Amino acid sequence: MPDTTWPINGRLSKAELTLAEDRDRTVKINVWYAPDIRGTDGAPCPHSHPWPFESKILLGGYTEDRYALGDDQVHAETGREHMQGTANTVGRDLYHEVAELHTAPGATMTLMLCGRGERGAWGHLNPATGTVSPPQRDPRFPEHLRALNPHR
Repeated sequence: MPDTTWPINGRLSKAELTLAEDRDRTVKINVWYAPDIRGTDGAPCPHSHPWPFESKILLGGYTEDRYALGDDQVHAETGREHMQGTANTVGRDLYHEVAELHTAPGATMTLMLCGRGERGAWGHLNPATGTVSPPQRDPRFPEHLRALNPHR
């Protein structure tokens, strides 16, 4: 299984701006700079989310790989395209990765409408084994973040 701690290493997949947040919903704008493939060795390492969401593609587009667990096996749907003007709905039980951007870095923008979440209720799926790993915190995250953004 790829390393799922993902320390900040200078690679930016997206910038997020939270527009509204309360206990029942979160609304964000995401500007995408790179796919969000998290496996350190290039192998898929899809993740789920602690909330259901709808992502409206405002500019550009992306290709997503989806994985679901069922009948004691992993079901994969790769190459799912999301284009400007469409919406991508993702439930809490779906594992996915943005595998490719259709635009230059910074030219894909999404509006993410998140439902009520449950802290810690997400993880990473190993498609080869069907095992799910809970999220791991990198104890050096604040240090890495300060190094990337010394103005904060």
